[in-house]
Amino acid sequence: MTEPIRVFLDSTVHLFAYRSAKTNSSLVLAGMDGVLFQPVVSYKTLAEIQKRTRDLYGKDIAGLVRWNLLMLPKLIIVTTKEIAPLLSQYDEYVRDKADLPHICAYFAANCRYFVTSNRRLTKMDIGQFVNFTSPREFVEETLRARPYDTPGGI
Repeated sequence: MTEPIRVFLDSTVHLFAYRSAKTNSSLVLAGMDGVLFQPVVSYKTLAEIQKRTRDLYGKDIAGLVRWNLLMLPKLIIVTTKEIAPLLSQYDEYVRDKADLPHICAYFAANCRYFVTSNRRLTKMDIGQFVNFTSPREFVEETLRARPYDTPGGI
């Protein structure tokens, strides 16, 4: 049996999925069982998801979201130690330095796709090295499912 492809999931995917069940982001999360693809996040991604869900929905929901994510089979969590050696290598290609650890996690885990709704990130110079895809494109092209018609493909 072949290994599932590795896919870095930006925090935007998680946040839009929890906001509404009828989004392409929610369809991406539905496929995160490690069979169709292997989900990849970094500790920084987990922290962003935790903070934003706590701000939006309160600490109880934020705890449940984090627990659900951590319980995924075959979830890869890229550590800060794995990211650190790559920071200087990709720094010049990423304008918003808050996004740099996510990019480095993508490379550290040898991902095939970087799923994000962050259009600003996808337009940076790093796009020449990263296979960015929107949730809609990922649902349609990789999961081969029918996407929702949502603004920006979220």
